[in-house]
Amino acid sequence: MQDNKVDIYNTELEPKLNFLLALLGECNFLTLCSEFGGSSLYIPKYDTIVRQIRNKNIIEEFKNGVSLSQLRKKYNLSETALRKIIYKN
Repeated sequence: MQDNKVDIYNTELEPKLNFLLALLGECNFLTLCSEFGGSSLYIPKYDTIVRQIRNKNIIEEFKNGVSLSQLRKKYNLSETALRKIIYKN
């Protein structure tokens, strides 16, 4: 991060930047700007992240011996959907 001290709270920023500042706090916001400033940054949708975590958990549980039947009940997915998740990876 740059060493220049910035009074970020007394600066007019775009609304989305103000939201990020409030969400992340000053230090994390400035670090984000320093690391990724000027570049395009893709942020996936919440549902995409949740699905990826769920799928990772399904794969791990299957590797640890949990049956497709048990996974089907736990995750409310069809056996076909579970097979696609498990064998795709």
